[in-house]
Amino acid sequence: MVINANTRTTKTEFLCIRGGNVLGTNGSIVPYLIDQIKTRNAINITDRRMTRYFMPIQDAIRLLFFAAEHGIGGEIYVMNMPSFLITDLADILISEYGDGQTKIYVTGVREGEKIHETLISKSEIRRTRYINNDFHVIYPATDVNRAIGSHYWDNYEVINAVNEHSEFTSFQALKSKNVLREMLIKGGFINGMGN
Repeated sequence: MVINANTRTTKTEFLCIRGGNVLGTNGSIVPYLIDQIKTRNAINITDRRMTRYFMPIQDAIRLLFFAAEHGIGGEIYVMNMPSFLITDLADILISEYGDGQTKIYVTGVREGEKIHETLISKSEIRRTRYINNDFHVIYPATDVNRAIGSHYWDNYEVINAVNEHSEFTSFQALKSKNVLREMLIKGGFINGMGN
């Protein structure tokens, strides 16, 4: 809807950003799991295979500014983010806030919930340009009255849909538990000492 708004006006440029779980914001899973440990001494997860993208709030702000500076309307700016197993997140938070009695309950995947997040879908991959190690840009599927002339990213590498990945998912970007622990320490969610 936001991208399509470009077809209705030439006075305002609309573009989107796409990111993962922004640590510490409303709806972030980290404070939610910490609260579960503190109130119930247990964590509910839906599936042990589940992976999710995470980004610190500083990266979310950087993505916003990058898109605002470079966007001309109609694009989706995507930040490359690390992803992690939800069980690794649970283990780290339990070691920090729980005790030997803290349980992990597997509740089952809810309707419509994905095991792995999709950052760039199969239908978007051919319209995606690699900008640098931090950012990708997805061009709109339809003409949304982009500015005459070339876009900043027209000459950048097109993501090849025939390569090993026909989409970008959180399963492909998995990082270690130690990388996640460092991210949580930098974000002030854990002190890194554990129990």
